[in-house]
Amino acid sequence: KSIKYSENLIIHQVVTDSLEKIDIFNDFSPVMSIEPMPMIEIVEDDFFSDNTLRFSQPKDDKEYPIIGVLDSGIASEYPLDAWTLERRHSNYPSHIIHPGHGSFVAGIINFGDMLEEKDYTGVKGFKFFDAAVFPDKRYESISEAELVDNIRDAVESNANEIKIWNLSLGTNVEIKNADFSEFGIALDNIQDEYDVLIIKSASNCSNFIDGKPVGRIANGADSVRSLTIGSIAHSKETLDIADINHRSPFSRIGPGPANIIKPDLVHYGGNAGVEHGRAIPNGVTSLNINGGLKKAIGTSFSTPRVTAIAADLNHKLKEDFDPVLLKALLIHSAKYPVEVDLPINEKINQLGFGIPSKADEILFNNQHEITLVLRDTLNKGEFIEILDFPFPTSLVNEEGYFYGQIFLTLVNTPILAEGQGPE
Repeated sequence: KSIKYSENLIIHQVVTDSLEKIDIFNDFSPVMSIEPMPMIEIVEDDFFSDNTLRFSQPKDDKEYPIIGVLDSGIASEYPLDAWTLERRHSNYPSHIIHPGHGSFVAGIINFGDMLEEKDYTGVKGFKFFDAAVFPDKRYESISEAELVDNIRDAVESNANEIKIWNLSLGTNVEIKNADFSEFGIALDNIQDEYDVLIIKSASNCSNFIDGKPVGRIANGADSVRSLTIGSIAHSKETLDIADINHRSPFSRIGPGPANIIKPDLVHYGGNAGVEHGRAIPNGVTSLNINGGLKKAIGTSFSTPRVTAIAADLNHKLKEDFDPVLLKALLIHSAKYPVEVDLPINEKINQLGFGIPSKADEILFNNQHEITLVLRDTLNKGEFIEILDFPFPTSLVNEEGYFYGQIFLTLVNTPILAEGQGPE
């Protein structure tokens, strides 16, 4: 089966009943390489409890922004049913879909603040487009190539209407220093081709159970165009390894290939400890498939918080969709928790640029500050020079001086060429 990862990268998935048959390809010069096909796996740690909360429901006379949830499906149960569009996308029949993971992700997007009793994202509700691109692993496995094909199929069919997509799925295969993964290349191509933004989890690492150093981000999380999200601890219990607001023990770190900064941002995805060689999760709260509460840990569940902020920001800007502007504003607003006392290189590798602010805080400055957005295209061999920085007159005193702080964020959209490696 041939899968389009990008315009110039076609992966051919070949299944044989013996390794000897692969030797047939050895003398065929057009073959670039032969590698094992990565298989995708989701790992969840959770427990269930009774649901006694009242959840908000959409109002008939109000229009809500839509988020595409590329996951295992969203349960058709209260309270998520009313927030999920009747039109759904599925690459699998209903009997091999288990919507547990996707329901948990959707629950965090709409109800994460209420369930944690914290004002993490400040969002008021989204409609969900349910794109079930991942089957129940008890009944059917899925390869990386199939996942890429499913994601492309879902995005292509809905790209005109849905611009923000949450992808809390990935592999456990660690990236390489000098090569971008085929999965990352595919996600970049999908975003460029259909003009969308994918918010991608950094993936989890279980090395903390054995006392080993945490691994680097996994394949797919090295997507240049995506916002890659790591996890920090929301609380600390007796056995937990991480202090509050520090990197969760399971959250993979950067840098990405060619030393690009990945993860880009972090948010709250849980904590964990170890007892008798077994992980003891201290999870964040969301919904199970029956609408009850459960807890789970993972970068899968820090990612939807950033997705919610990005979608809220895009909606409130009320302009044509602009992924570069969204990334610039989110990263420009991001801050490191005051509790994190690490050298700057370690902060960047573990936490990216930090925790993004809520959309209202990004858009509505206080009376003593202003945010300027300057945008241009830099052609090869040219440069941009700003000789007179445009200080707002309200911030300049009678003597013509400005006293204060200036924060500068530079965001670029580089040319990507699949065959050129890190270059």
